[in-house]
Amino acid sequence: MKKVFIFLMMAISGACTYFEVAEIDPATGYIKANREATIITSKDIELDEFKSLLLISDSEFLKEQVQAIDYFDELMTHADLEKDIIRNNLQEKVPTVRDQIGLNKAYKNYRKFLSFEYDSRGTGTEKYSQFKLVNPGTLEDIFVAEIKLDAMVGINDQYTCYPLFNALIRYIKNHSKSYRDQMAEKKSVAVLGKD
Repeated sequence: MKKVFIFLMMAISGACTYFEVAEIDPATGYIKANREATIITSKDIELDEFKSLLLISDSEFLKEQVQAIDYFDELMTHADLEKDIIRNNLQEKVPTVRDQIGLNKAYKNYRKFLSFEYDSRGTGTEKYSQFKLVNPGTLEDIFVAEIKLDAMVGINDQYTCYPLFNALIRYIKNHSKSYRDQMAEKKSVAVLGKD
C-alpha cells in the first residue's frame, strides 16, 4: 500500500510544473489550476486609474506571468524604477524606492502606480503564500490573496502560483472595465476561430 501511495504522489507531482509561465485560456480567462486561493482583501477601486505601471519583483516568472495577463501597460522592477527616477532627475525628491516611504515619494513625484508583492505568512504547518497589490500613495493593500502551502499536494504552479494568479485576474476583471472589454474581445475571437 505504501508503494502505491508513493507512486501516486510521484505521478501527481510529475504532472505539475514549477515556475512555468502558463497561458490564459481565452475561453475562461483563467489559468488551469487545481484549487482556488482565498481572498483576504479586495478593495473596491477603479483599477484602470493605475494600469499604466506596475512595480514588480525581479522574479522572471512573476514578471512574465503578469505580462501574460495582459493588463498593465508597463512592468518595472525596483532597479528599473530607480533608473527612471535618475533619468527624470528626481533623485532629490525620491532618494530610494526600497522602502515604503521611498515608494510613496515615487508615487507622488514620479507617477501613479501599484506595487505587486509576493509575501508569505505563518510558521510550521500553517504557512501561506500571498499575492498583494499595494497602493504606494496610501500604503494600503488593495488586494491580498493567499493559499495555504500543503506538502501533501505539493508546492507547485497548479496548487500554489496559478490559483494566486487566478485570484489576481478575478480582481482585475471585477475592478477594470477595460480588462473586461479586452477579455470579451479575446473570447469572441477564440470562438470565431473555432468555427
